[in-house]
Amino acid sequence: MLAPGANTAAIQAAFVAAAGGAQSQIAQTTARKYDAAMEKFQRYLHHELSITDLAAVDAVVVAGYAHTLQLECQDEGNSGAAVTDALAAIAHRFRTLNLPSPTEAPLVQQLRRQAAATRTTRPLRRDPLEVQHLRALHDVVFAQQPLQLPALVTLTAATRLHYGCLRWSCLASVGFHADCIQFGPGDSSVTLVVAFSKTSRTGRRVTLPAVAEGPCPVRLLRRLFAAGGYGPLPSGPGVPGPLMRAWRHGGGGVSLVAGKALPRDTFNNHLAQLAESAGIRARLTSHSGRIGFASEAAAAGDPVTSIMGAGGWRSERAAKGYMRPLERTPAPGGGVGDAGPAARGGGRGAAAAPHAPSRAPPGHTPAASLAGARVALSLLAAWPRPPPQPGLAPAPATSMLHLLLHGEGGGR
Repeated sequence: MLAPGANTAAIQAAFVAAAGGAQSQIAQTTARKYDAAMEKFQRYLHHELSITDLAAVDAVVVAGYAHTLQLECQDEGNSGAAVTDALAAIAHRFRTLNLPSPTEAPLVQQLRRQAAATRTTRPLRRDPLEVQHLRALHDVVFAQQPLQLPALVTLTAATRLHYGCLRWSCLASVGFHADCIQFGPGDSSVTLVVAFSKTSRTGRRVTLPAVAEGPCPVRLLRRLFAAGGYGPLPSGPGVPGPLMRAWRHGGGGVSLVAGKALPRDTFNNHLAQLAESAGIRARLTSHSGRIGFASEAAAAGDPVTSIMGAGGWRSERAAKGYMRPLERTPAPGGGVGDAGPAARGGGRGAAAAPHAPSRAPPGHTPAASLAGARVALSLLAAWPRPPPQPGLAPAPATSMLHLLLHGEGGGR
């Protein structure tokens, strides 16, 4: 865990404010949806009930409208999304006008729960970013001579999004400061302070463990700091720049801009280019890391509740919307150019078994790094599994969470 610094609260507050740009985009999209829902509701009030003043709307009126929408959904074979969206829009408009919302009435809440029970989650229009994809990207990036900064930044960000099960807004809120980033003993892990997220604005800590093979989130970050000219982590007062920096071309080369965050569109475009170079057919975006994390954890048999906790999903339905079938094609071997001593067969991790999970540092417990579940699931995503033997049925995947809780010899 990070030791609380003197200005941690100020830094988090500044990054919550700085993340307002990303949040405002979400709010604008939601506002357009609410405006459309309210326009339909006001047409209903005017044509059906001759009501022109929202102050005259009570719970009975809203319940009648919700019931009408519910019947429309049933006739058209749609889910209850229109009902829940309409009630959310009505509640938002009443709060904006400082009026008590009739949507809080028990009758309306009962209709909302009925509609929510029939609401379906649309599959996300992105493909999962799997560990085998990260390894292929890793090979492409470190095969480039000289090493290209934009490619290194993109790979580092993609690795963080996958292993941490992070949204882009979460990663963008991490600052380059000693109160926001701390490496574990012997670079066994790196802990990031996420100052802003969709489901929690108070900030949280995400611990990403080192992995022995391929794209290691710890070694990649060290490599980025060295190649990008970051310098030592500042620890004094003041608001730091972003961890993931934008790049610019000039002076015959490429450099990172200390005060400018990497735009999401720039990341998505460069990720698509790297994926094409690596022969990856999947449609990868900044959200593919969360999809890949949830998909691989589900494929390994981890409980949905654990996956929900790691990804910050509040409902089982939302979490299952991120779980996709995996390609299950043979993944490339360990990455080149950034493999640490353990992956090269020497150094501290040389004695580890090829498919055994890495040992935690002395005195480390699962509860010591974000309740254990996030670290366990992050390790699970990076844990290489042996290929099935010819003529034998593949063994069931063993979750890293299960190994941490029950030991290697425990039954499933």
